[in-house]
Amino acid sequence: MSIDATGPGMRTGAVRHLLLVAANRIAQTGYRAVEEADRSIIFEWIAASREEVLHILASAHPDLLLVDLTDDRLHGTQLIHDVVGAHPAIRVLAVSAREDLIEAEVALQGGAGGYVCRSAALEEIIKAIHLVADGNNYLDPALAQRIALQKLMGKSISLRVLSPREYEVFCMLAAGVPLTEIARLLNLSYKTVANYGGTIKGKLKLSTREDLRALARRTGVIPG
Repeated sequence: MSIDATGPGMRTGAVRHLLLVAANRIAQTGYRAVEEADRSIIFEWIAASREEVLHILASAHPDLLLVDLTDDRLHGTQLIHDVVGAHPAIRVLAVSAREDLIEAEVALQGGAGGYVCRSAALEEIIKAIHLVADGNNYLDPALAQRIALQKLMGKSISLRVLSPREYEVFCMLAAGVPLTEIARLLNLSYKTVANYGGTIKGKLKLSTREDLRALARRTGVIPG
């Protein structure tokens, strides 16, 4: 997140009461710059896990759920899918440290109304918050440009066929994480993770784990 505000915000208009979902305290603290720059944005609730989010939403009605996808321990794209499934009316903005087309697509398909990169100017993040809270959609301009270029060049992103959970498993497999560790991290059985691996290969028409890693490199999921 680029912090370049020089003073307290002067925005007038609707006050936004947000639920901030970020897995660690450092990330939570960083978002205070948004409140300082725009006094109409208030992070009224803060959660660090799926359980805390669902507990808060049982009694609270935030204008927007802001989900920081930076810490993989949060399983943010799956969290978005689960929360929107339970609360279809909730508005969600995903924020990521990566300019990741696949992650953006998975988040949006899971129910997020917008996706913005933390490297964007503070004013752009604030703009995204207000647009999504108002019921509009938002995509980080850099990513929107890349998607437009891919369409012009006739390229498609094959990973869009994966569900949020399948995409999480795909990323871990591509990074070389053992099945037993994936099972532990996602709180799933070894058999379930192995089945995900087979489903992912089937959907992507891959034969081996090296084929999977090669596709991950081509799509930018892991360094080439």
